[in-house]
Amino acid sequence: MEIQTGGTSSSVIPGFKLVDGTQNADYILTSDANGVARWQKGPILKVITGEKGGQGAYIPYMKTGGGVWYATGAYLDLPAGKWLVTAYILIQIGNSGGTNTNGDAIVNPLMSKDQWLWIRSTFTTTTPSGSQVPATGTIPTQPMTSAGNIPSSPIYPSRISGLYAGNSSYQLVQGTVYINNTTSGTQRYYQVVGDIQPSVSSTDGAPNIFWNGSTTSGHGVYLRGIGGDWGENLIYAVPIFD
Repeated sequence: MEIQTGGTSSSVIPGFKLVDGTQNADYILTSDANGVARWQKGPILKVITGEKGGQGAYIPYMKTGGGVWYATGAYLDLPAGKWLVTAYILIQIGNSGGTNTNGDAIVNPLMSKDQWLWIRSTFTTTTPSGSQVPATGTIPTQPMTSAGNIPSSPIYPSRISGLYAGNSSYQLVQGTVYINNTTSGTQRYYQVVGDIQPSVSSTDGAPNIFWNGSTTSGHGVYLRGIGGDWGENLIYAVPIFD
């Protein structure tokens, strides 16, 4: 079928009209498997932003090992469906002094130029509990194992990772993960950080910077306020349409 009305872009003469009760402004014409046409609302790109974590997480400046995560307090609520979630995470080293178990004073929060720290982040449906802010003489002791609907995928990543280079006070970690909310409603996803891998340990010649299990006073060196109210921190999600 060919319809020619003689209209132009500046003077449109309609040549087709379907009024079946499904018509509406800005709808698009679709069909089912049998070719039956109807008007439906087209896909709309919806951007959902997350909530920051207040004071954020305070994490021991040490290897945490696989599967050990700390809640940042940040989260976002996603309706049912598939989402690409992007996060920007500011990493800062803090130091409250103290003495480690080797008897060495913890005085230098910076690594050397040859040292590094690999940091990972992801999201979990497991509700965190306990405070992540260290009290005097302690370090946060509420690590949690990531769980919930965070599928692995050969196409989409499920972790955000970044390198904290030596001799720097700040680093910015950023990346995107895939989340498929298969529930029938909105699901809350909590941001967690952990599974940390350092280039050296507290026994490899750097006892003055690494917290290595406990301290005799203070709580030494830690990663400060991760996921908190820093202006650089951001979480947002965009939907994936099949």
